Formats: sequence, structure tokens, C-alpha cells
Amino acid sequence: MRRPALTRVVLIGALLGAASNLIAQAPATTVVDVGAARLETVTWGDGEPIVLLPGTGYSSTAFSLLGPELARRGYRAIAVNPRGVRGSTGPLGGLTYHDYAADVGRVIERVAGGRAHVLGWAWGNRIARTLAADSPERVATVVLIAAGGKVPPDPSLAQITTRLQQGPYRNHRGHGAVKND
Repeated sequence: MRRPALTRVVLIGALLGAASNLIAQAPATTVVDVGAARLETVTWGDGEPIVLLPGTGYSSTAFSLLGPELARRGYRAIAVNPRGVRGSTGPLGGLTYHDYAADVGRVIERVAGGRAHVLGWAWGNRIARTLAADSPERVATVVLIAAGGKVPPDPSLAQITTRLQQGPYRNHRGHGAVKND
């Protein structure tokens, strides 16, 4: 069974659904002690966990539309603020991707039951990939958003992007696609 393709379809559907579902459920914010740091997490819903990792300079608020939509679709969306972002604290000097990945792995262990889907956006995709390499037992699947590289995009994703740009969905204050009425 090809789970990555299924995950891609679910994620695309969730992104489109998030655009039309602007009334967000109130998330639960907690701080998780991961040893060397304390990481703030923002959680929506119950169900199979999917950990959301933001890009550089962003926080869990980057997922304020996607988190509730994933919850509506039966997932427990857990956005993690890395060290130094919002309510997350811990030493910042000399950190590597492996350190950040270990932090997220401990969040998965303590909050998500030991294993989760991991979505990384931009800088977060590097942490997601590092976590999958360092601790594959913690990662059910990896979803990468805004991940540069030399691999051409899937043609179906290019078609969806074009439809979003030309159709009733347009960029809304830099937060992704929302339906314009």
C-alpha cells in the first residue's frame, strides 16, 4: 500500500478545506519538557497525530488554518514552536538540525504516543527529514512543504497550484489560499 500518495491527497484536501473553513476551533496550548528545552505546542483535535513544524521566523500561528482543518478530518494536529520561538525556551548556541529533531522526537514521545506523521514547512522540512533519518521509529510519514531541491514537482500538484491561483482561491495575507466570496 502506498501511504505517501494517500497522505499527499489527504494533505491537499485539508489545505483546500482549510481555505474555506475560516472559523477555527480553539487550540490547546501546552509546554512540553524535552530535557534540554521546553517546547510550546499548540494542538487541535483528537485522533491520529500529525506534528506540524513551521519555517524559519514563523511559529505555530502559521498553521492556524491547517490545524483546525486537520482536526475536522479526524487528526490531532500538533504544531511545535522550536526553541526561542513564542513560549519555547532552551539553549540556542551551537544547535544542529539533529538537536532540533531530537526535541521534536521527544515531543512525539511525550505528547503523540511515540509515533506521528510529521509535516515540515520550509526550515521545518529539514527538521522533519532529519527526524525521519535519526529516529524512524517516531515518524509514520513525512510531508514536506516548500522543500527546495532538484526533483521536479508532481504534475498533479502543479495543476492544483494553478487552479488555486486562477480560481476562487487567492493568497490571503500571506497565509495560503482562502476562498473569496
